[in-house]
Amino acid sequence: MSKNIINAKISQNLFLWLLYPLEVSKNQYLDTSKLSLVAKYILKCIEMKSSCTVAVIFDEFNEHEEEKILFEIFNLAIEGYLKTGVDD
Repeated sequence: MSKNIINAKISQNLFLWLLYPLEVSKNQYLDTSKLSLVAKYILKCIEMKSSCTVAVIFDEFNEHEEEKILFEIFNLAIEGYLKTGVDD
């Protein structure tokens, strides 16, 4: 029972996070040379638009699987390359 509640809360928070506009981090010490090609394209897309949501990124990269795009976005956020465009 509590596992279902925890899963529901995580899913809700994850869904809400996906709606926030994403911005590229201003940290000049982050090395992008080791990123995958898809991750580099995602960063470039967000930089060109100054900020955008995951839905916009899905539209821009519709030739890739959504799971692959989400994987790259999560990794970029975890590693500090991306941040949400709002104070959360």
